[in-house]
Amino acid sequence: MADDENVPISSAIHYIAGASWENKNYLFDVEAYYKDLNGLSEYTTRFVPVGFGPSRTLDYEEFFYTGTGQAKGIEFLLQKKTGRLTGWLGYTFGEVKYDFEAFGDEPFFANQDQTHEFKVVGNFKLSPQ
Repeated sequence: MADDENVPISSAIHYIAGASWENKNYLFDVEAYYKDLNGLSEYTTRFVPVGFGPSRTLDYEEFFYTGTGQAKGIEFLLQKKTGRLTGWLGYTFGEVKYDFEAFGDEPFFANQDQTHEFKVVGNFKLSPQ
């Protein structure tokens, strides 16, 4: 629906830095990221009366708010690669904030913001090879 006239086309600039350490048995990885988000669009379900008053028409852009945002965080990964028990642990500490003029002067946490995310995956071989 974005056409860069009525609704802007979203874009982002990503900055990512990381480091890894690996040997035969383990992998450790850490990455930090920062994203500038531009042209964000939020659909609104606000009531817009149609048919009231002289020649009242529905404007397409009345259903969208536009703004900017930032996403930033750091991710950690520890993987065990050998043995009967393998798997990985992952942790992310992050933040996503939006800034829409229509919603006030202060940025607010986005709906998909998840400050802490922890994942665990384990695999166990029943019979040794």
